[in-house]
Amino acid sequence: MFVKTARASLGFALVLGLQFASALPATAQDTTGTGPSSAFALRAQGLLAVEPTPQLTGEHGFQQRSVADLSVANGLVQAGVLNTEVDTHRAKSSVTDLRVGLTGALLSELGLGDLAATAVEATCDQGRGETRLVGATLGGVALDASAGPNTGVDVPGLATVLLNRQVTNPDGSLTVTALSVEVAGLQSVDIASATCAAGAEGPESPEPTDPQQPEPEQPGAEPEQPETEGPGAESPQPAPRPTPIRGHHPVTG
Repeated sequence: MFVKTARASLGFALVLGLQFASALPATAQDTTGTGPSSAFALRAQGLLAVEPTPQLTGEHGFQQRSVADLSVANGLVQAGVLNTEVDTHRAKSSVTDLRVGLTGALLSELGLGDLAATAVEATCDQGRGETRLVGATLGGVALDASAGPNTGVDVPGLATVLLNRQVTNPDGSLTVTALSVEVAGLQSVDIASATCAAGAEGPESPEPTDPQQPEPEQPGAEPEQPETEGPGAESPQPAPRPTPIRGHHPVTG
């Protein structure tokens, strides 16, 4: 009886919650922090554990890492390509051809079904995060491709599904996870996570000033004459001697 009730409640809440979630506006958070950027494409904790893969930090500048054809935990998670890249204040992670089989014991009885997506991506740049989902479904229910931060549904005591999960860390940095699923407190799966902090603000540039324009002369004003008297006056120059010009004149008469 408990399993049937839980399954029905979860299915109804998941569909209803995602319908409402898709109507929320997409926004981003601004943060400032000092920690280095970091990223991982996949992590699972609980009954079945998967260490962050592939994981990178940006404390030494730009780095990039990829893992192809991943299958872990007896097929719990399968993916085509998992990619992460980081820089000082930027991080990005992505997963293609994802399938997470939420099976086994209580997980299958709750009727969550599989989590699948053609592409999942999270980007964190200068303290601002965003996510993107392509062809993502959970138990046959389509997930919002560009959900706002912390969009999802919470079924008390059963499951939490969050799209575009954004968390501000104690050091002020931002962690954005494209897809985060937690089931009955027994299993969690995080897909495409990136952490970054805003860079230090540089000095403000001075405001440009208009160049000085010469004042126009008043109509009819006489041009200024050089001073001829007093200190600093210009001395008069003698007139040049005339130069005779030789020529031939016609004789007449």
